[in-house]
Amino acid sequence: MENKDPMLLSFVNIANTTSLEIGVTLSVNGTVVSGNLISYTSYLKLLAEEFKGKGNVADVFSQSFIDTATQAERVLNEMEDDEIKPANYLHLKEATIFNGQQTKIGLWRCSISSVNGFTFGILQNS
Repeated sequence: MENKDPMLLSFVNIANTTSLEIGVTLSVNGTVVSGNLISYTSYLKLLAEEFKGKGNVADVFSQSFIDTATQAERVLNEMEDDEIKPANYLHLKEATIFNGQQTKIGLWRCSISSVNGFTFGILQNS
């Protein structure tokens, strides 16, 4: 059975069903990652932007991400609140990995069950 923090899961589900973005810092199997929690559809749209205009194959991927986001939004809008299943993944934008140094990675997707701990707010080097 997967182990998902119920509080984190509730914030991910809120982000997925609203336009809420919130800064979080996560511990994932010993790695610290910090960024803004965003919805699955926002993640797909931002990913599409990153691929767009970078060649024919990249444009195909970009359009696929847009199509998937559009379909996911349509399905979500048609569902009642009690029909929405708990998320399995969370999505960050403006993500940074902290492992002795800061590495900005931009968009990031992670299995919720891989998160060992979290706090609200974005980690900053002082």
